[in-house]
Order: sequence, then C-alpha cells, then structure tokens
Amino acid sequence: MSPFKNLYSSTFKQLFILMIFLTCFLLGLQNPALAMNNFFIGARGQGMAGANVACVNDETAQHYNPAAFGFFGKKQQPWELDTTYDNYDLSRKNWGFTIFDAGAGAKVTGDLPNYVDTLDKMIDTFGEGEGGGLTIDNKEDVKVLTGFVPALQGISDPKNGLQFNLNAGTAVRVKNYAIGARMFFNGGAWVNADTDFTYDLGYTVDPGDLSEKIENAEGYEDIPQGYEPQYITGNTRNDLSGLSDDAVQKLDYAANEQGLSQSEVDRAAKELNSTMQDGTIDFNQVVGNNATDDIPEAYSTQQNGGDALEDNNSTLFLRSFGVAEVPISYGHTVSEHWSVGGNFKLMQGRVYAEALPVFEKNATEDFGDKFTEAYKETTNFGIDLGINGRYQMFNVGIIARNLNSPSFDGPTVNGTKIDDVTLDPQFRMGVAFMPWNNLTIELDYDLNSYDSVIENYEEQNIALGAEWDIYKILALRLGAYKNLAEDEVGTVYTGGIGLNFWLCRLDIAAAASADTLTLEDNDDLDMPLYDNGEAPKEARVNAKLSVDF
Repeated sequence: MSPFKNLYSSTFKQLFILMIFLTCFLLGLQNPALAMNNFFIGARGQGMAGANVACVNDETAQHYNPAAFGFFGKKQQPWELDTTYDNYDLSRKNWGFTIFDAGAGAKVTGDLPNYVDTLDKMIDTFGEGEGGGLTIDNKEDVKVLTGFVPALQGISDPKNGLQFNLNAGTAVRVKNYAIGARMFFNGGAWVNADTDFTYDLGYTVDPGDLSEKIENAEGYEDIPQGYEPQYITGNTRNDLSGLSDDAVQKLDYAANEQGLSQSEVDRAAKELNSTMQDGTIDFNQVVGNNATDDIPEAYSTQQNGGDALEDNNSTLFLRSFGVAEVPISYGHTVSEHWSVGGNFKLMQGRVYAEALPVFEKNATEDFGDKFTEAYKETTNFGIDLGINGRYQMFNVGIIARNLNSPSFDGPTVNGTKIDDVTLDPQFRMGVAFMPWNNLTIELDYDLNSYDSVIENYEEQNIALGAEWDIYKILALRLGAYKNLAEDEVGTVYTGGIGLNFWLCRLDIAAAASADTLTLEDNDDLDMPLYDNGEAPKEARVNAKLSVDF
C-alpha cells in the first residue's frame, strides 16, 4: 500500500469540502463589485470564450488559474510518474515563454454613438434658421425631427454606453514558477442626461413654413412611388394636422429608415406639435425626469436653465483605468489530483476621468483622444489564489482574483476629487470534460456579479468553450459566452486556431456578438471600430506567439 494513500484521501476530502463551501458561499453574493474580468488573456482562452479556469495549460494560468502551475514539470513525487490524470502532459513541460500576447475588444451596450450624433445635429436643425424657423435642408435634417426622441430616451438610459479594452504582455515559466509583465487598459463612456429642461426655440414654428421646408428637403430621390405613411396615421396624424400630406409622407419615410418604434414616432409628433403651438420642447415630457444633481461639480460644463440647446447640461462621461502589473506565480501539488497556487502582483495603475458636453457643437469630435488626458497614478499590489483538480477525463478549478481589493486613486478634475477605482474580489469556477485526449469541452461561470467600467452596467458571464487538437499540430477552437446580468449585447461567439511548429506555437482568435449595431455616418464621435455601416455590438481579437516545452 502506498504511504501516500491516506494523505491523498484526507487531502482530497478537505479540498473537496472547501470547494463546495466556497461555491455555495459565493453563489449567494449579490453585491456588484468593480473587477477586471472582461479581458481574454491568450488566444487559446479567447478562442474558447474564456473558459480556461480548469483546462489552462500554459503561462496564461497567471490569469485563469495559477494553481495549474503546480502540475508543470514536477517528477519528484511517485504520483507524478503516473500520467493517468495528467490530461495535458503538464508534468513533461519544464519551461515556457510567451514571446508576445496582445488582445483588444470593444462593446456597445445600446446605440450611444448614433444618439450622440443625432443630438449634435439637433443643434443645427432646431437652431434658429435664416429668417427664423427650423433649419431643414436635407433628409438628414428631417430624420432629426423624429430621431431626437429615441436619442434623448437612449442617453437617459444609464445602461447605454460603450467600453473597450486593450491588453498586452509576456511571461516566463520555469516548472511550477512563473513571472510575467502585462498592461491592461479598460475604458468606458456613458451619458448623464439633463432631462429636467425645457428648450425654448425663441420663435413660433409656422406649420406651412415647416411643410415647405420638408417638401423641399434634398435626398428623397429614393422614396418609393406611392409610399403610404406607416407611423403617422390616426391620432398621430391629427397631432401633425398642420403639415401637408407630402411633408408627412417624407417625415414618415425618414422615421421608417431609422427603424423607430411607433411609440417613439408618437412622442416625436407630440413634441413637434408643441413647437408649432408655443415654440418649446419639454425634455422631461420626452423621457421623464432624470435629475441633474447626480452630475458632479467637476463635470458640470454649462449652466442649466437657458434658452439655447447648448445650455442643456447633459454630459458624456469618460472613465478609464490602466494598470501595468508584474505577477509572480507559484503552484504546489498537494496530491495526485489537486494543486493550489497564487499570484502576487505588483501593480501600477492610472485612473482617468473626463467629461464632454453633449449639446456643445462638435465638443465630442476628439472623443477618442480624451480618455487619457486627466489621470492619477497609484502603486499597489494584488493577490490571486486558485485551486485546480484533475481526474481521468475531468478537470475542475476555482480562481479568486484580487482578494485584497487593491485600490487606485481617482484624479482631481476642476477642483473636485473623482472616485477611486477599487478592484474588489472576483470569483470564477470551471469544469472541463475530456472524453478523448485531443478534445476539451469546458464550462465556466462567474460566481459573483461586478460593475463594469460603465457606471451602471453589471457583468456576470457564463462561457462554454471547446478545443480539438489535431495531431498536436493544429488546434481548432470554438466557444460562446453571455452576460447574465444584462441583455443589451446577447450571446458572443468566439473562434480561433493554434499552429504548433515543434516548440513554437502561434495562436489567433476572434469574437463577435450575434447582435449588431447599425450606424449612421458619424462625423462627430472619433470611434474607429464603430464608425460607419453595421458592426457587432461586441468584437474582440487576440494573437499570441509562445515557446513551450
């Protein structure tokens, strides 16, 4: 009988009970926490939708589960001569080197780019034209007459925003030790809408004059002959009774091109009727009251209460966080099945903050350059712990990131201190199934929810990934993940390949959501990934070159 048998048995029971306790405890956590989990490290991980907590087999274990290091390159103990449970031949891997690993991603949680662009055009359209009245020169101006309602409603939804992230790094592993260097950058934008605002155009809109402007608007050559209004009928047509049939036809066609809902067109018609009666637009009537007291003094760009649109205090917030970290990792086997491990991370972080007025003409033209202007830099450290178990055809794992809740100081903007960024603990569990030695299927789940870089947008992902390794030369990967805490983006699908050239491996991967965002020509927001045409609401790419043996 092996002298290790009782040790194996007691250790397994203790760790199994610990995993069950942690799982039950963490599933009960309800409070969201800001975390840095919306990154995919390594193209293998991204190709498998991030489902790598249990099956990680290289230096990316620093991110997915440092306990895996305990199984690398160790043959001192009797059980490590038995490869029955060594599903990825980790005991034969003495060292590895990530030459480069880089990834980028972007997500739009709503229709923010189009909303901001429409509101920017609203300044010209509703501004006082020559001789007084609305400025209507082309079909784009007519679109604004209906499109401003969903735009105001959209920016008032705190879950509408955009975020993007970048990461790059390298790492060296020697048996069950590893050291790395990595940069993360996570940026987000959302609008705090000033809807307690009545816009006084300063003139009375004459229905006949407005009809004439719409009738003469350029760009309607493609309107189908005999087009019948689909939205502006019944009571909605009565609200616009002062407009001619030709003007209503073109207004309706503009609404149709934008894919507006009936309720949005109804609301726009009521507000256009209001402008023809008293020359005002009550933002509160469009979207409901969204108090401006939430806008920090540091971000207050105008004084509310004036007659011009530029006096509206709606603000586009930019918040981003960048950190350079050096993780030092160690893993230790405690039995033939189980290993524990952890990271100690030296971290130097920057918290960036900026704000731009939505209704100031062209204020957001340099949107892409504003994320990194004002910042505060802080040095701190982080601690991660993991557990990894392996059995014939099965691996399991739990990773706990940033257990010490490292905090990074926010900058001071216009004399006001901006909130600090704290990376609260984030927990993830994975189970991998390997029916054959060249096929892996893994399911991962975030055990707690957490705030994203967008102020009111939470994340808690579930991920399913698979890898088919063909003769250890070509690896094919597929996966899908979904944010269970929010539903704006839907399911994101991933895929990737790995090419093994003896000791050197090249991996590439990409991801895209099934849900797409159709964008108008956007001259105001500088967003290369989301500029024109149709694009997925979430998209990611990753590439990695490494040496491993």
